[in-house]
Parts: sequence; structure tokens; C-alpha cells
Amino acid sequence: MEDINEATETQTGPRTISSYEFARWAALMEAVDIIAEKCEDRGIDFNSNEGMKYIKPLDIQDYVDNRTDTLLMKIKTARNIEKALNNIKSLQIANDLRKLDVQEKEQYVY
Repeated sequence: MEDINEATETQTGPRTISSYEFARWAALMEAVDIIAEKCEDRGIDFNSNEGMKYIKPLDIQDYVDNRTDTLLMKIKTARNIEKALNNIKSLQIANDLRKLDVQEKEQYVY
């Protein structure tokens, strides 16, 4: 049995997250950026006590909840475009290889 007080190794580094989780994090980042911009426009230091007055957790949660679906659709669209471009590149590479193969065969047929 392991001793609970003994330090254990944990895996660190990048981990896989769902598109939904990614969209929520992106929405949170947007919310913080908006708050920071408003503070900057008003000449308030975002990190000061005065700047903290603009951080309202329930409003931020509402913003994240409302933006998540839109950002999720953007993420899915971007991934679909990326997959389509990769398929096109793969087809172009395959076509180029076929052309090279034909050219090589033509060189040896005399």
C-alpha cells in the first residue's frame, strides 16, 4: 500500500481538452480582455483595487455562457477548414507523386 504522505510523480505537460472546454477558456480570456480595455479607456490600473471593482464574477460567467456556443462553432468551422486543406494538400502530393512516377517510367522506356 502506498504511503499518502510520500510524494508521487505526476504527468506534466500538455493535455487534451475538448472543443467545448477550449471555447469556454477562450470566452473567459475575451471577458478579461474586455474588462482590461474598459479599465484602460478610463485610465484605471486593472490590477489596482479600483480596477477590481469592474470584475464581477456573475457577469463574467454570463458572458462565458453566452459566448461559448458561438466560439465552439468557430472552432469547429476552423477545424473543418483545416481538415479540408489537409485533404487538398494530400491529394496534391499524391498527384505530384504520380506525375513523378510517370516521368520516371517515361525516362526508362526507349
